[in-house]
Amino acid sequence: MKPFGNRCIVKIEKEYIKEKGKQVLNENGTPRYELDQIGRVIESNIEGVKKGMRIVTDFRGGMPYRAAEDKKSVTVIFDEEDVHAIL
Repeated sequence: MKPFGNRCIVKIEKEYIKEKGKQVLNENGTPRYELDQIGRVIESNIEGVKKGMRIVTDFRGGMPYRAAEDKKSVTVIFDEEDVHAIL
């Protein structure tokens, strides 16, 4: 998978929410989670952002690619302006 334009594809880890040692579930019975603000670049067309780099993103600005979602992570496509820093 390659991004078009000034975009990058990033894998972001899920952080499952727990209360009193038990996992919190959504109304439909699936585990509730938040996404980490830091992700690892899978592919990039953004100058200075390369595969394997860790970046700080604005998740609300990205477009999740549902077909690549698994239990541990979500794959998201970000525009250049949604990438805020390289770690």
